Amino acid sequence: MSEAKILIVDDVQENLILLDFALRPFDVTVVKAASGFAAEAACLEDEFVVIILDVHMPERNGIETAEIIRKTEHNALTPIIFLTADTTEAELPRSAYQSGAVDVMFKPLEAVRLRAKVGVFLDLFVERQKTLNLMSALRESQADQIAQEKFRAVSSLIGSMSHSLNNQLCIAEGYASLVMDEATETQLPHLNKVLEAIRESTNMLQKVQGFVGGRSESAATTTTLKEIFSEFQEALLAFAREGSTFTVNLSEALAELEAPTRLPNVLMFPLVQFVSELAIDREVATHTTFDVDLASPGQDQVFQLKMSTQGLEVDEPLLKTVNDFFGSADVTAQERGIAVAGVKSMVDSMNGALEMREISDGFEIELKVPFAQLIQRLGG
Repeated sequence: MSEAKILIVDDVQENLILLDFALRPFDVTVVKAASGFAAEAACLEDEFVVIILDVHMPERNGIETAEIIRKTEHNALTPIIFLTADTTEAELPRSAYQSGAVDVMFKPLEAVRLRAKVGVFLDLFVERQKTLNLMSALRESQADQIAQEKFRAVSSLIGSMSHSLNNQLCIAEGYASLVMDEATETQLPHLNKVLEAIRESTNMLQKVQGFVGGRSESAATTTTLKEIFSEFQEALLAFAREGSTFTVNLSEALAELEAPTRLPNVLMFPLVQFVSELAIDREVATHTTFDVDLASPGQDQVFQLKMSTQGLEVDEPLLKTVNDFFGSADVTAQERGIAVAGVKSMVDSMNGALEMREISDGFEIELKVPFAQLIQRLGG
């Protein structure tokens, strides 16, 4: 579900108009149903953020309607707010909650109270959509990596087999050439056919090797880290809201090294998105600095990335969740930290480490990963 929809159900047309008017401040699509049957039909077609359901309706009342809605695929867990004008029936709240209600409101309805309750569910819907979008992006990123790893494995296998096959064709051509020196006139045409077939096979093999090599090269586009981070710095302008800035400091040791151009997309843009969403939610200005360096020169080079954000403090649940995502029981903190969790998961898989810590007036995320493994993983 990408569009927020609210279902309002009442057999009195005037009440539907009043409910629709009360929900006008929200950016949602309001679907109206004048009976329990119409509500059930709507719930078979759409998923709703919340359902506002009148209790007393002819033919099928709200309690019966709610019980049927709870059995539908799209709205089995959708919050239901019951509306009733009957303040004397003591058993109503109990039966309403048993049928899946999250609240019971009495008529005449207070629009302010209704909007306050609906607003909570809409906020949850927005957070859920963010989580779903991030999970989708993570799945696409993982699928891309898996596809590239499979292609590299197939390419390696084809390269190895092609090399062996090419050697065998060379041997066959050599022996056929030797035999031709002692061949009779009757045998020569047949031997020439053999040689032609060997040479044609060699040409076909070279084309296969060229195709695999070309595909591999295009899948792993590389350039210098200086150029990569220069483009990344420009791209950051799209995330810099008023009063917030991003800067990148690249060490000289890294500047001329080659790396896949998609490195910032995998490691850094998720962190930028994490900072941006926190800043927007709290309406604060931030300054974020990326310090990129290379440690342990030689064969054991370690790529180091430190992101320092000032002007935006993090709470303890979020800090703990980022450092131990799957050990956290805080669902809200997991939703806020899922972008960083995706980066941490990938870094951990390459024998690296990612840690988030508090600093003065902000927080810091530092990751370290073996440079050779990083290049190999990203297709370099």
